[in-house]
Amino acid sequence: MVRRWAKEHDEAGNRNFPGNGKQDLTPEQKEIQELEKALQQAEMEIKILKKAVIIFSKEDNKYSGS
Repeated sequence: MVRRWAKEHDEAGNRNFPGNGKQDLTPEQKEIQELEKALQQAEMEIKILKKAVIIFSKEDNKYSGS
């Protein structure tokens, strides 16, 4: 069994242990991760802006005299 593991390790090279539990990703997979992260950031910014619009619209009504 150990010989099989050693053989698999020799065949796979550094791909077996890329370090710190991180997977070796293809360029496409890396791009997908970056795009997903950017999408999350944009969604969070939209949420914040929507809340800001609500807050500022309430303040405008407070001073408009209506």
